Amino acid sequence: RGLTDGTLTSVLAALFGVAAVRTLTPRPTDDYSVVTEAAYRLDRRMVAYARERAISGGVNPRLVEAIMAVENVQRPVWVRRLERLLGRMLHLSLTYGIMQMRAPRPLSDRESIDAAIDGPLRGAVLPPPEYGRWSEEQLAPILDGYNSDPVFVHWVTIALSVLRDGRLQG
Repeated sequence: RGLTDGTLTSVLAALFGVAAVRTLTPRPTDDYSVVTEAAYRLDRRMVAYARERAISGGVNPRLVEAIMAVENVQRPVWVRRLERLLGRMLHLSLTYGIMQMRAPRPLSDRESIDAAIDGPLRGAVLPPPEYGRWSEEQLAPILDGYNSDPVFVHWVTIALSVLRDGRLQG
């Protein structure tokens, strides 16, 4: 019990420290820049895996990459690692991995990609963009089984624009 309490205290102290540093570090404020920065932080091998897996699963790879970029805004790699650690220690059923898939056990980023492609994104195909961009109205029905929150749909729309503009190529 003492070891668990000590570990949780250490984790909370580390989170406080990271939060303090992140709060004091200047960040981009416009949505496009925020998504672009989060996308650049994605592991290129993981992005390549997601693209290959999306193609073999009949899902649009650009959509999967856009979702990864958006999820990385909210759950950067250090948060995902912490979630997996706490999930293992406390046996929690949470959302895990880059794709934030609900599971009874911790998932790696790759496992979450597989779960999303085999589950809520199965067969997701992007329609042709309207006037060179995808609209939130076009994406909402496609994302409904994955995350129907209008704010999430908005961010994915932005990420698709970032991708279209070639800003995520690594």
